Formats: sequence, structure tokens, C-alpha cells
Amino acid sequence: MKLTASMFQRYANLEYLTLAGNITSLSTNNFAELKYLKRLTLTNTAIAKLPLDLFHRNSTLSSLELNNNQLTRIPLESFRQLNHLEHLSLAYNPIWHPNCLTIGDSFKYLKNLNYLNLANMTVNRSCDKDVPYNFFEALQENVVTLNLTKTNVFNGDQRIFRNFSKLVSLDITLAEGFEKCPGAAEGLFWNLTHSLEKLVLRHLSASVIDPNWGCVLTVSNIKGLKALPNLVELDMKYGDLMFGFELTADIFDGFDALESLNLEWCRFSNIEDRVFKGVPKLEWLSVRGNPIGNRPFTISADRQRCRLRYLNLAQSSLFADHDQDFKLFHTLNSCKVKVVDLTGNRLRHMPILFQPEGRTGGSFLNSIILDSNYLENLQMHFGWDLSGFCVYMDHLRHLSLRMNHLVDIRGLCLTLTHLYLSGNKGLEDHWDINELELSKLVRLQVLDLSENDIDEFSAALFSTMPHLREVYLAKNNITEIPENFFAANIELEVIDLSFNRLRQLKAVHISHLNKLKTLDLQNNQIVYLDLRLIEYLERSEHLQYIKLKDNPLSCRCEEQPTQDFVRKTNKVPNAQNLTCSGPKKEHGGEKVFQYRRDTFYCDHRENLIIAFSVFGGFIATLLVALPCYKYRWYLTHARTVFTALVSRIREIRFHYKCEYDAIVIYNSESEVDCDFVANQLSKSVEEESGAENNEKVCYSMLSLQILSLFYSNIATVFYHNLQSLLFACVRNYGQSSCVIHHCRNCHRTLVHAHHSPNTLPTFPKI
Repeated sequence: MKLTASMFQRYANLEYLTLAGNITSLSTNNFAELKYLKRLTLTNTAIAKLPLDLFHRNSTLSSLELNNNQLTRIPLESFRQLNHLEHLSLAYNPIWHPNCLTIGDSFKYLKNLNYLNLANMTVNRSCDKDVPYNFFEALQENVVTLNLTKTNVFNGDQRIFRNFSKLVSLDITLAEGFEKCPGAAEGLFWNLTHSLEKLVLRHLSASVIDPNWGCVLTVSNIKGLKALPNLVELDMKYGDLMFGFELTADIFDGFDALESLNLEWCRFSNIEDRVFKGVPKLEWLSVRGNPIGNRPFTISADRQRCRLRYLNLAQSSLFADHDQDFKLFHTLNSCKVKVVDLTGNRLRHMPILFQPEGRTGGSFLNSIILDSNYLENLQMHFGWDLSGFCVYMDHLRHLSLRMNHLVDIRGLCLTLTHLYLSGNKGLEDHWDINELELSKLVRLQVLDLSENDIDEFSAALFSTMPHLREVYLAKNNITEIPENFFAANIELEVIDLSFNRLRQLKAVHISHLNKLKTLDLQNNQIVYLDLRLIEYLERSEHLQYIKLKDNPLSCRCEEQPTQDFVRKTNKVPNAQNLTCSGPKKEHGGEKVFQYRRDTFYCDHRENLIIAFSVFGGFIATLLVALPCYKYRWYLTHARTVFTALVSRIREIRFHYKCEYDAIVIYNSESEVDCDFVANQLSKSVEEESGAENNEKVCYSMLSLQILSLFYSNIATVFYHNLQSLLFACVRNYGQSSCVIHHCRNCHRTLVHAHHSPNTLPTFPKI
């Protein structure tokens, strides 16, 4: 995109502007309308040239970031309007400075500049062999911080920094001519300004050894640094082989003001005892990434005067097993260390933190970091466990045990306020025991249980932690949260439930948390937000971030409150990238921000079709059910007759000899009818039949009104067409006021239909 001069006319009061990654070029007067602009960031773009008159003539710009562009020259006249500029970064542009004599012409208008980053700049040396000592003459009065990473300014006069009267921080990492042979820059150290407090000398390399200069950094090569009275921080990270594999006892003698020393990844394998005794004010020390093994060392002989508080021994090949233990207490006893980092070692047991004789060397420890080791429990060497030493470590507050093999965490110190247990999947195997152990930590403020494959938490887990402020439960298998899960944690500020299988989060879970700032629900199965939950999220004053990325949000009309909330709030990061999961399969992937009531998401026709279909089915059911209910007795009688026919057919097919003689239909609700059938009709039929046939009468208890309707048709059919068939007795369930007699092994059929016993016809013989 190309910026034009008219783009910012409507934003005259703009103070901060960031345009990263999408700008191809600038034009004259692009920012001329922004009189009050204070900070401008144009990083990671394709800008190759800065035009003249780019800013307002009375610009108040104080910070300009132009990192990672395509600038090939330092713009000379483009900065003339920036009299108030204090911070300028031109790092990692392919700048080839045209003037081999001085850089002053480029920055002569920047009278207030105090921070300058020229990383990756190359000086044109076509007119002379070396860069002159007055190369930075125009900047020497005001610049406080100067970054010259990967430049070639050291191929010249070593007095180049002599007149930087206010220089406090200097970064010369990978500077050409210096990083290959630090001994060659010995004179440079002597010419550094005495105001310097921070020096970064990363990536010193002995890959090209010059015997005349002595490229390996030694006492003599750094003695110029010892003369800097205000040097507080020295960063020599990635100093490959610079100490010849060993830190000798006298190499840092004389650094009286040094407080921070970074010796990470310098590849020395041994530290001599009391090597830092000559740095009395040292507070921060990192030897991370050096394979020192289990060789114990002390910092100082005088524990009371030693100021070391932070010690980083991460990735130092430390180990503790049944045969040998890293005796950390030797180092801790020599100083009152508060924070020790043991990340990425080979520890299988908790290291011993103080001498067993009772000397409380670890009593000042505030934080222990044991991430990425091989711990299975909290036992120390020789079977001791952490709980036995908690009484001596009454200052211990932070314990990090991430990415270990923990199965049992019994023995935690009750003084802990921060506990990190992520990446220990074995905790799930004995979760009932471990959960009980966690409930004892009543002072806990931060708890991390992420990535442990835990399926379910008890409702009372956090009930004993009233001071809990941050809880991380990401990357587990949680499907549901108990209603009272956070009931006792009114101080909660951060809840991370991302990468689980939650289907819903209700207002009852978090609506009482008035201090909540961050709610992370990414990568779950949430379809919509509860209406009461939305009300809470909208009215919460402290809540800043609600992360909903990668959830199957529904874009149906029923979930319209969720969609409206996502679109209008500024609390959901990257809300414009949230997608819908439906309502139909082919609609998945649509942006929530594209939702409109007149699109398919709110198409009411589908709902109307469903409603009319259900209503039509109900009406059709009524139309069938009502006649069936009204004529239910007729249907019952027809069913019984059909059943009798089917039964008779089966008897004939399978040659059954069991047959019924007669069907007698009468009014079972009439006492007269019942008496007649039982006392007269039955006896008459049995007397007429032969005794050898053992005939009995079968009664069907159907109401009289059914008989009157079916009389003529049923009698005719039975008498004329079905005389040769024998039928099963049928009965009307629920009206059995007379006893049923079954007739079997009979050889004649009597068909009788009547209105009353007084009109009973004679029985014709067949």
C-alpha cells in the first residue's frame, strides 16, 4: 500500500501511529497534518526512501522506528523537521553510509537525540583505509544509548568513543574486526567513556586466532574494562571458547561496580572456587548453558558481605542420583541467594539446598526453578524429602516444576504462593492424593496445572485458596466446571481454560469475580455464551481480554446476543477473525463479523417449515385418532374376529384338533343376560352335545349396542359363508362380569346372535 498526503487529514490530534508490514512507499507531506504526533513506527515494510518534508514543520515527534526496511542511505534532509526527536532506530536496513569521514551530516538537525540504533550499518571506506575517530562527532554530546551490532566501525581509530560524555549503554555485538579477535580491541576499552554503565559484547569468537593479539579473552585483554568506574552490567553471552574452557580465579578481579554478569553459553566446563570474589557488588549471575557438571563452587568467602541474589545454572549438565548429588548448598551457603534457576538439567531428585548439619544455607531462598528435569517426586538425596526442610526455608514462595515426570507432589512447603506444575501428565494417575495436597496451600496466589491431561476437578479444589489471583488449566480434558468451582476466589484476575473440551461457561461460574482481567477460552467447544454471562462480561470494568479463538460459535438467530457482543466489544482480541460453525455444514467458516439478519443465518423460513410440518402432523394424528376413539369397540370386535380367522387357519395348517364350538354374544352389563347365559343357555348346549365330545360354551362379553350395529352382517357371514370354520372365543377386556368357559375338542359350530334372551332362536344342527 502506498501512503498519500490526504490519508491523515481527519486525524489531526493523533499522537501514536504504527504502520507495520503493509507499506510500500511514502510521499511528501504524508504526516504533515499530524502536528501532535509523538511516536511513529514504520517497521517491516518495503520503504526504500524517505522523501523531504515528510513531517509537520513544527513536528513534536520524539520517537521514530524504521527497523527492517529497505533503506540504503541514511536520509540527510528528511530529519530536518525533527528537532524534538529523542529515539531513532534504523536497525537492519541495508544502509551503506556514503560518507567515510563523518556521520554528522545525517544527524546534524537532531539536537536532542539520546538513543540511536544503527545495527547492520556498513561504512563506505572507499576514500580512506580506516573509519576516522571523529565519525560520531555530531552525536557525542547527547547520545546515551548506542547500538552498533554487526557494523564495521571498529575498522578504524580506536578513539572513536572517547568524546561520548553521556554514553551509558553500548552494544557492539558481532561488530566486524572485534568479534573475531577481542584482544585487538584492547585499546578500545581504555578509550571508552567513564560514564558507561552497560556493555554488550555478545558473540565474541576465537574462530580466528591471531597469536600476536591473543584472541582468547584473558585478564590482560579485559583490564581496560576494569578501569570503568561505573560499569554495572556486562553481557558476554555466546562468547565461544573465550576463556579457554575455564573460568580462572583472578579473571574478574577489580570489577568493583559490576552488579550483573551474563556468561551464558560460553562453553567453559569448569569454574574455579571463589572466581567471583573480586566482584563484591555482584547481584545477578548467569552461567546458563555451560557444561560445568556436578563440580560445586562458592561465590564468596564472606557470606555476610556477598550480595548475590540471582543465580542461573540452567542447562549446565547438573545431575543428582543415588550415587552422586549436585551439592547446591555449597554455592547457596556462600551467599544469601534468593532465586536459583536449575532448568534443563538431569536432576532425578530434589537437590540438597543446605548442609545436613543444620546450617541454613537455603533459608533465604525465595524461588526455585526446576523445570525440564527428571523429577518423579519431591524426595532429595538419601531419601530426604522437601517437607523435612520446609521449616528451614520459611522464605520460599515460588516453586516451578514444569515439564518433569512428577507422579506424587506430597511434601510441598505450605509457605508457597506461586506453584507451577504444567506438563506433568503423571499427576493424573494419583490425582485424588495430589488434589488433597494442593488444597493445603492456603497462601497460594498463582497455580499452573496446564497440560496434565486432567479430566475433572473437584468443586472444593480452590475453596481453601482465598488469595488465588491466577489459575492456568489449559491443555487438559475438562468438559464441565462445577458451579462453585471459583466461589471462594474473589481475588482472581486471570483464568486460563484454553485447549479443553468445554461446551459452555455459565455466569454462575465467574459473575462474582469483580477483579477478573483475562478470561482465556480458546480452543474449546463453546457454541454460544450464556445471556447472563454476556451481561457480566459487558459490565465488568477490570476485564480486558476475553479470548474466544477456535471455538465453534453458532451464527443462528438464537445465538444473536453472542454475535452482537463479539462485534461491539473491544475486549475480544482478533474478533474480526472469529468464524461461525453453522447453522449448516456448508456455512461453516463464515466470519462472525459478516453476520447480518437478512442472510441465511437468520432465515426464518426454515423454522416456519418445521413448525407447519409439526402442526400438520398433529392435525393428521387427531383426524385418525378421534374416529378410532369413537368407534373403538367396533375396531376391537373386528380385530378379534380377524384374530379368530388367523388362529383357525393356523390350526388347519398344522392339523390342530383343538376347536371351538360357538360364539355367544350378549350384553355383559345386563344381569338378566348374564343369568340366562350362565344358567340356561350353557346347560342347554351341554345337554344337547354328547358327553364324549366334552362340549362347552365360549362367551364374548360385548356390549349390546355393538351387537345391534353388527347383527345382520355378522350373523349372515357366520351362518352362510363360514359355517365350516371354528372360531376362537373373543372377549372385551375390562368388562368381564361373567366367567369365560373355553370350548375345546368339539365338532360342531353354533352361531348365535341376539338382542335379548327372550328372542333366542333355536340352534340349527350342522
